[in-house]
Amino acid sequence: MNKVRFATAVAIAVLILGTAPSLFAANSSATGGFHLTLPGGPTNIEFEARATDATGSGNGQMTFNGAAELPDADEDSGGQKGSFSNVFIKVDFDCVRIEQNRAAMSGLIRDANVNGYTGRRLILTVEDGGEGNNAEPDKFTFGVYNTSAMNWIPSDSELRFDDGWSMTWLATDSERQDDRGVQITRNADVDCRSFSFANYTLIDVPQGGGNIQVRP
Repeated sequence: MNKVRFATAVAIAVLILGTAPSLFAANSSATGGFHLTLPGGPTNIEFEARATDATGSGNGQMTFNGAAELPDADEDSGGQKGSFSNVFIKVDFDCVRIEQNRAAMSGLIRDANVNGYTGRRLILTVEDGGEGNNAEPDKFTFGVYNTSAMNWIPSDSELRFDDGWSMTWLATDSERQDDRGVQITRNADVDCRSFSFANYTLIDVPQGGGNIQVRP
């Protein structure tokens, strides 16, 4: 009887341990809101995102309200550029990647009050500095990218049987031992998996300007 009970306990423990990683990934989230003052005036950013699996799938939203410097314009859609004091952008996230205290979230701009930005992709990257008086500052950065379809395959002309860029691979920073890398695919659109966390230059959220929480 003791052997049966022991075997049953082991089986239950293995089952729990075996399912823990998927539950862990599904509960990963990043939320926050903060404001800062730019040369054109005050700016507010609010976001919430949740990872639905360990491959980058996820959902959530982000809103941007306030001053912004729009550095370039999409000429095909009559995009605007320059300094604006009342920019509004809403993003629906479809990609969420969380590692320890950092999160990268990306999605399509669904609504914007500036020409040429609806339909572009935005990546928001944040770092949770912790809580309490001795915590490090929270950090963030974001970028807006054009969507583009890739209908050509780069290949090595000296290799007769080179299939070109038809597979995926893992790109890492060789100088960072803690860099887990990102999976590179043939998809030309940027998303939360396109860049390693080591590639982002993060900006401090001003003290008392808000709070970022990342739950891996």
